[in-house]
Amino acid sequence: MKNVKFREVPLICKPIQLRAKRMTSWLLCCGLLSGISIISNAAAPTVPIDKSTEFITCSQQLTNSDDRYLGSVIQAQLATLYKDNPIYKAQLKQSNKPLNDGIVGPKTRYWLAYYCGEFSFTAPKVANLPHHHFIQSLLLSLSRASQRSVLFPTWRGAITPPELLQLTPQQIMQKLALKASKTWHNRVIPAADTAPYYYEITENDLASLTLRHSVLKTLGKLGKQQFDSRSPLYNQLSDLFTQINIPIEPPLNIDELIQSHTIETEPPASSTSKEGEAPTPMATVPTTQIVWQLNNSALQQTIKKLGISALGKEELKALAPLQDEVFPSLYLLKMAIKLAGLPPSVMENKGVFSLAKKSGLSEPHPVPMQWNAPANCGCEDSQDSIFSQATFYGFYPSWSHPQAGQTINFSRLDRIGYIGAVMKPEGHNSVLDLPQNWLPAPKFSQFIQTSHRYRSDIDLVVSAPRNLSRDQLTELFSRDMVKRLVKAVTTPLNGYFTNRVEPWITLGFKQLPTMADGITLDIDLSILNTQASRQAFISFVRQLKLALRASHPSPWHLAQNAMQAETDDRYYVNVVVPIKELIEPNHSIFNFKNLNQLAPITNLFIMRPSTAEAVKPNNELTEIQQLQEWLSHQDNQTKAKQLFKHMVPMLITEHNRDRQDDLDQLINLSSWSFLGAAYWPVPLGIDNQKLIDANFFPTSTPLPAPLNQLVSSVNTVLNWVCPNRWLLRMGLFISFTFIIVFLVLCMQHFPLRKYLSQMPFVALTAASIIGLMLAFIADPVFKDYQGPILLVFMLVIGAVLYAVRMVRKEGDKP
Repeated sequence: MKNVKFREVPLICKPIQLRAKRMTSWLLCCGLLSGISIISNAAAPTVPIDKSTEFITCSQQLTNSDDRYLGSVIQAQLATLYKDNPIYKAQLKQSNKPLNDGIVGPKTRYWLAYYCGEFSFTAPKVANLPHHHFIQSLLLSLSRASQRSVLFPTWRGAITPPELLQLTPQQIMQKLALKASKTWHNRVIPAADTAPYYYEITENDLASLTLRHSVLKTLGKLGKQQFDSRSPLYNQLSDLFTQINIPIEPPLNIDELIQSHTIETEPPASSTSKEGEAPTPMATVPTTQIVWQLNNSALQQTIKKLGISALGKEELKALAPLQDEVFPSLYLLKMAIKLAGLPPSVMENKGVFSLAKKSGLSEPHPVPMQWNAPANCGCEDSQDSIFSQATFYGFYPSWSHPQAGQTINFSRLDRIGYIGAVMKPEGHNSVLDLPQNWLPAPKFSQFIQTSHRYRSDIDLVVSAPRNLSRDQLTELFSRDMVKRLVKAVTTPLNGYFTNRVEPWITLGFKQLPTMADGITLDIDLSILNTQASRQAFISFVRQLKLALRASHPSPWHLAQNAMQAETDDRYYVNVVVPIKELIEPNHSIFNFKNLNQLAPITNLFIMRPSTAEAVKPNNELTEIQQLQEWLSHQDNQTKAKQLFKHMVPMLITEHNRDRQDDLDQLINLSSWSFLGAAYWPVPLGIDNQKLIDANFFPTSTPLPAPLNQLVSSVNTVLNWVCPNRWLLRMGLFISFTFIIVFLVLCMQHFPLRKYLSQMPFVALTAASIIGLMLAFIADPVFKDYQGPILLVFMLVIGAVLYAVRMVRKEGDKP
């Protein structure tokens, strides 16, 4: 945070001839002594004041000529430091404005004296040090304290005020994290069912869902039948409910579904007669019989209670691709159900979720993920925006395996969020469940390697169950969870030869590629309704950013900027922000103040529109417009601009991807008002990809046919070189090593010089230089320098040819 008043410090040295009223010494002493007594009993101060003489002396170093000149500067810094102090806030509300009028009066001197005591600021003696040096020292101390108070708003209670000035940012972070960790570990996990669980739709589950239609039909037929014995009906009911395969707690009592009653039956009529006589009928006596049948009302109540309903053929077909996929939380299963085109509420009512829930730990059966790029696909090359390069972000679910011929256009994606990681409580601990195919072995990490080849970064998307209590959720924000996340992201991909040689080729400037390039937090934080729980999340993000930065130390980042997120960070930390929670005053954690605390430690805010099932058509367009209006209505537009730089709106979702008219309006609006776009899910459909290309990646002016064909051929070569740039660089490293060694040998052994002018060496040198030029030109990182690079290499090739000519001209001369 830059202090806008700090630029006035150099002007203090100039002599000032301003006249002002001098406060009498008794008023100053009495005011200071009484104020110090009051403050010592306040809750806000963390350091007791017991050396009032030194503090009064500190404030008395200001002269009459300094009062008005330095008033606004000092009062601004004091307001930042003591804005939460109840006494300060009460004095600030007074009608005569004694703390923001630009005059260093008794109350301003009082708070200045309090600052000197709290932060142990020692006033230099006037006899030994010029007055303006004291003023500069005081303002530097105030500025440093206020800046760090803004950067670390929860420092009180964790460190002392002098430590705030003396410690480095890293040391302050460690003490804050230690205090937060102790607080979290001393907390008792709420009494809830946190036994291990997961969700998986197995083959038996699908068979059970398929049988439901026939089972319900059979139950309907049984309701119309009567049985002479109870056993056949009981056995049929037991077999039918077993086929449904629904976990029933408590166990179903089938006896309650069977009822019996008696019926009267008449035996067949009989008669007696003698030969030659007419038959004489005998009297019949009716008999009773017990029959058994279903209690239809009890059966219907049981079916409704258990949520047994038949699924249609289309629904079963949509669920088939999810077979044997493991979902660590219900949130991810609902996401997969929604992505399959099925309403999660309908599936829940039909018992799909209760059927899919399993207890214990899942059996590992990872399925490799294979990503492919379309033909002639180049590397990622983002368009320039008003502030920097635009960011295009795609989300990919770990359970969605590409169909035959399905490709991902990496040239239109800066980053890809891989969805599937879940942090959740289990027992008295917290666990991080990763996607089962999140493994560094080449068999399973091919999709990561492919993405890196095309310069698209991978982020691990981490979520949490949506049914956690506030204490359960804040319990997840621990240092142990930070370590697990960092390990999941920074695991090296050392199973590829090209990856292992990258540090050698770059002379140590580039480390081994890792599993991911960042973390995206997709967590429902609406339950965090206290200041402590919200600060716990902010501290968690700060710890995560610091740990990722520490795992990849870079000399380019200075120590004082260790917590500042930059566009060139090795690892990103992103947060998914629901637009509705931001724009509506519902006391959510996502407000202007908290976002400004997250902005310095967060690279991207993924702005997600409402995902409820019953959203209105064109809802995304409305929320994007409301987000722009919300930004424009903020009082501090400087901070609003900083937030705007971090925002990437999610334009294409599972709700609107088939509504081309609505998407056309939404993407046209975002193409000129935001710095990028996010899509869920990727790969995009053909129509959606064309719409994105037309708005964010417009084609250049067509050239004449011959030139257009030449440009197309050059682009084809560059699109091949860029994804294979590390193979080319490895070959160039070997060839240039050979050339340098050979040149050194030629200096020592004159007979070898004759080979310098021969065709093999000249061809190798020319090919190596041309290959090096292509390696630079094909990489979008150097796209702004393609002209100078081409010119330099042309001069180098000319110099090589001239050297060869001179060598041939010299012949055998030593």
